[in-house]
Amino acid sequence: MIERAGNFGAPLALLILCSGGKTISGWFKRINTDVDIDLKKIPQAAICLRIIVFFLLLGHGWLNMIFKKGLVDQYARLGISNPLEVARTIGLFEIAAGLAVLITQIVRILLLLFIWKVASELFYPHFELFEWIERVGSYVALLALYFYWASHHA
Repeated sequence: MIERAGNFGAPLALLILCSGGKTISGWFKRINTDVDIDLKKIPQAAICLRIIVFFLLLGHGWLNMIFKKGLVDQYARLGISNPLEVARTIGLFEIAAGLAVLITQIVRILLLLFIWKVASELFYPHFELFEWIERVGSYVALLALYFYWASHHA
């Protein structure tokens, strides 16, 4: 669940913006596309995105730290001579990045993380495009949080 936070996090943030959400039944009502987004809910959606970005980076970092076979094999196929050390380094980087997003509001880090995730996830073997499409929620969460922070630090 942690590693897949981007898959459900971006839709959850959108649901926060568009739903009544005050009662349990409010979460399950059909969204009226003619209604404007409640601007008072934007900070709540941003908090959701912040937590989601933290979890997705933590999850991806942890998979590297435990030397997930698919990731280590991917690094070896890329010609990296010490794939375990690369996995450890990437794991530490992504966990630290997740913590930075959680405890700071450094706007530029989100843009760098967006570029990092898009670029690094294009190297999945055989199904690169489909792997990238599957992670669009993660990319959207990073970009949406970036735009929110950038608009509040301008």
